[in-house]
Amino acid sequence: MLKRSPRADWATITCPAHKGGAERTPSLSVSMIDGHFRCMACGASGGDLVALHRLITGAGFLEAVRDLGGRFHE
Repeated sequence: MLKRSPRADWATITCPAHKGGAERTPSLSVSMIDGHFRCMACGASGGDLVALHRLITGAGFLEAVRDLGGRFHE
């Protein structure tokens, strides 16, 4: 679930790093500007959308880059 914050440059999602992403209140904030993220509940964090994709899918770095590249170049 993606929830836009009152500030348009941030979004909040459920954190896949804890509770299997099934938390009731989304706690992972994602910058819509540069993709860095941080979970306010468990502390999971990363510096870009590749790291976020890896956290969500469990993919390795190259797999994540290929997957994201395929999504944006279709």
